[in-house]
Amino acid sequence: MKSIYSLLGLLIIGLAISPSLCRATPINKATPSDRIFIRQAAYGGNDEIALSKIAVRRSKNPGILKFANRMITQHSQAGAKLEAIATKLGVPVPANVDPAHRKIARNLSKLTGSAFNRAYINIMVKDHTAADHVFQMGTTVNNDHLRSFAVETLPVVEDHLKMATQLQHGASSTMASM
Repeated sequence: MKSIYSLLGLLIIGLAISPSLCRATPINKATPSDRIFIRQAAYGGNDEIALSKIAVRRSKNPGILKFANRMITQHSQAGAKLEAIATKLGVPVPANVDPAHRKIARNLSKLTGSAFNRAYINIMVKDHTAADHVFQMGTTVNNDHLRSFAVETLPVVEDHLKMATQLQHGASSTMASM
């Protein structure tokens, strides 16, 4: 009888401890959703930086130039934070542009003037809409550090989308005259 009470006591202690062990993923363990988020967020940032560097070289529009420089700066900062977290998790971070955006970059590099500005800002709206979804997903990943990064970065992504959309709406009249 004594052993049954001892076993029951151990079971109760085990049940009391186990939820605290299962709540959050430690910094040194990445789940599949953590890995997906890291990959998609890194590619998205790399893509924005690469396309914005093209915009800095090719556009003459002050609004586009200001936006592109902001994309380079803020996506570089976010990428560094993401890479630091991913490194602690042992997850490799893509260092290049994704294959689809390589083609987009080649095509964008062939454009000039208002055609370039329209194409660039349309891509920025599309990409930041996708990034908004990625970071929404990131707010639900298991790893506390990645989730905090996503929560902290999501308002920046939303701000980028808002700015790109405003430039896009202004593009129909402003860029047509360039």
